[in-house]
Amino acid sequence: MKLTNLLTSALCGGLVLFAAGEAMAAEAKIPMVTFFSAARGDHITTSDPTWTCRYFNNCPAGSGDPTGGYVAVGMQGHVWNPDNPQPTGTNKLYHWWNPTRGDNFITSDPAWDDPTAPPQPGYTMFRIEGYAAQSGPLQLQLRSYWNPGTEDNAALTTWHYGANAGYSHYRTEGYLLPPDDATCSGAPTHIDPTSWLARGNYMDSWPQPNNFVSGDRVMFTAPQESYTVDYWGTLKPVRGNFGSAAVSSYPAPGRQEFALLATVTTGRAYVGSGWYEAGKWFIALGEHYDWNGPCIFYDATGVTPGELQTRFNDPILSDNSGGANVKIRHWRP
Repeated sequence: MKLTNLLTSALCGGLVLFAAGEAMAAEAKIPMVTFFSAARGDHITTSDPTWTCRYFNNCPAGSGDPTGGYVAVGMQGHVWNPDNPQPTGTNKLYHWWNPTRGDNFITSDPAWDDPTAPPQPGYTMFRIEGYAAQSGPLQLQLRSYWNPGTEDNAALTTWHYGANAGYSHYRTEGYLLPPDDATCSGAPTHIDPTSWLARGNYMDSWPQPNNFVSGDRVMFTAPQESYTVDYWGTLKPVRGNFGSAAVSSYPAPGRQEFALLATVTTGRAYVGSGWYEAGKWFIALGEHYDWNGPCIFYDATGVTPGELQTRFNDPILSDNSGGANVKIRHWRP
């Protein structure tokens, strides 16, 4: 698909969406998903349902595909629906397009709010993606990045371990919204009856005594204890070295070295530090002592529910022994 045709497809999709705005007005929040084209070196972050349904595998039968070779990077968060009045305390997210650069550009900068006068030549505004909060969780900042080599603007919340090579952060556009019902409050539906060992030298799966389905919330608990991280018997807390920052060779760079991690095998998880796609590792327990882990919200929209897995934030597991004696608290809507 030519770049000009891609713009036309996206523009037409936006017009259809706004024409149907009255029917969608009751939907207050909608998801923002990032896509990327390696051929064009271009990121698109959008709430357009003709795009986001590709990520969630729930497009209407027979609907066209406007993505033109872009592949999903992942969930970024939610925005207030642009079909509804703008809430107070929010920033409007403008989506601009430059066919010469092949660049989709998301910004809340008010200098870009006039569709007839872009501050930089070559850009055309064709869509409002939604309204982002002016404050919120640190890890839901919608951060804008620029890559001069590919002339690509990228707006994401999920570069948890640092920006991709060639990109530098230059602006925060606002804060995206967490999913509804993503807290672990009230009495759990289920608690593991006995502890199970998240082994230091393996990737383990939660036995799922009560299954694990979309919308579930879970929390890791474990006593204050240590495990062995090498053949010489060096001990480390299962919560890792407090204040340390793992380097790029570790499964979760930037997070505590040697800490217990978790991931989901399908779908995506929302924890206190934002959204994580399947296979991306996040901290499973509190920072130290016997602190509980964060509330983990599981979203398996469009996929078969998978597993909750553990490993430690150590690039070499084979010389480890012991592990964390964990229990899972489990909430179901």
